[in-house]
Amino acid sequence: MTAAFLDAAMLAEITHGTWHNSPPEQFSHVGMDNRTLAAGGLFTALSGEHVDGHKFVSSLDSTAGQAAIVGAVQAGQVAQLLTPAPLDALQQIASYCADSTGAQKIAITGSVGKTGTKEMIAHILGRHGTTHASSGNYNNHIGLPLTLANMPDKCDFAVLEMGMNHAGEISRLSGIARPHIAAITCIADSHLGHFDTIDGIASAKSEIFDHLNGVAIAVLPKDDAFYPFLEDVARNKGAQQIISFGTSADADICMTELTATDNGLGITITCNNDTSGRSTHSYQLGMHAAHWAMNSLCALAVCKAAGIPPELACRHLADMQDLPGRGKRYQLAMPSGISTMIDDSYNAGPESMRAALADFAKSASGQKTVILSDMLELGPASTQAHQSLIPYIQDIRPALFVAIGDEMSALASQLSADTACITTPNISALIDDEAEFSALAHTAGNMILIKGSHGSGAYRLAAKLRQHFDASQTGQQSRTGGGNAT
Repeated sequence: MTAAFLDAAMLAEITHGTWHNSPPEQFSHVGMDNRTLAAGGLFTALSGEHVDGHKFVSSLDSTAGQAAIVGAVQAGQVAQLLTPAPLDALQQIASYCADSTGAQKIAITGSVGKTGTKEMIAHILGRHGTTHASSGNYNNHIGLPLTLANMPDKCDFAVLEMGMNHAGEISRLSGIARPHIAAITCIADSHLGHFDTIDGIASAKSEIFDHLNGVAIAVLPKDDAFYPFLEDVARNKGAQQIISFGTSADADICMTELTATDNGLGITITCNNDTSGRSTHSYQLGMHAAHWAMNSLCALAVCKAAGIPPELACRHLADMQDLPGRGKRYQLAMPSGISTMIDDSYNAGPESMRAALADFAKSASGQKTVILSDMLELGPASTQAHQSLIPYIQDIRPALFVAIGDEMSALASQLSADTACITTPNISALIDDEAEFSALAHTAGNMILIKGSHGSGAYRLAAKLRQHFDASQTGQQSRTGGGNAT
């Protein structure tokens, strides 16, 4: 059962709340944005650092069956469920829905690749049953409860992404969802600003096993240095089975061959079958960067845990395309000619940055432009992490390097003299200054990589380049493109 099938009385009981004004009998969905709430929506008035949702309760339309969960009753005729804390109420509704659903619940976390892997899993499982997945990166203490509360009533699979910045956060999410299958993509040095060591990150990620449900299965990266630790934690927390993936010969799903193609990646794997030894399977993945191959192995392992044999699951990955902000390619009609822009601008940590740069060095040809914005949340390790990127950038031999932020600008001064550099203290100084933006547009090469942490704004530059130069809007096609290396 999900929130759309809970009546007003049940919602009051679950949240320990009291209705003020007469509520509708039932609701169609739960939301936190009054601007996108549809008819029959239950608005959760959350109090944030900058905005208090209670201010928008009066904008709801009671005649359309809208109502609100509040911590203090607001003036007006809108039905309001008064609770001790609206966020707690949302999480209580989500927990009830998670416990009531008949869906297999799959939780995924990791330092790198969790959103893309989640999308692959949902893409495959969607061919085998009704599948509900976290939208975008709805992976925190608000997004995950909203995902659970809005599940379809008849659902076969729920794919839930779990993110964190601090210890204890994933345990809280695991307690709400109580997953049957829990997967970790990898452990890497993201969020070091919130942890003393990478060991602390591994421990925080392992919290995904804190509240396993039923005959639970853990999916783990065999090549990861933390694999023994993660396996021990998973078993101690109740995992009945471990399914591993990687390049190690003893991984349950082992990648034996990887080839780059014009349409993505060609991958060969061997799989440990429960009763008949190992089998070999080859498949196409419609994503271009090499690091997606390992994420596809994780997705196959999760689907195997969910009952979908690899020989079936592999078939669905050919039409899994690069994701917006995470490696999607666009053709741009730049002033200097047609360019291919790889938009990997949604987010970045040291591991994902190194992977993107290494892949660009191998796959891109011609005049290459690298645009990087500062990586955030790295604390005292920030300068060293940025400086460690220098050899990866040098391997690309970019004709132009664009540095956004203080750390990247400091790095730019150490690149070889034959690399032209544009440095800017922040994204606004680049995209709001027409002269600076025009200079970039006129000097960019035929292959462009954009990557950086979300908060440092590289995605805004990618959006502006598309807005001004998207070749699909002009009907032009690439005449240069980029080669792919095996």
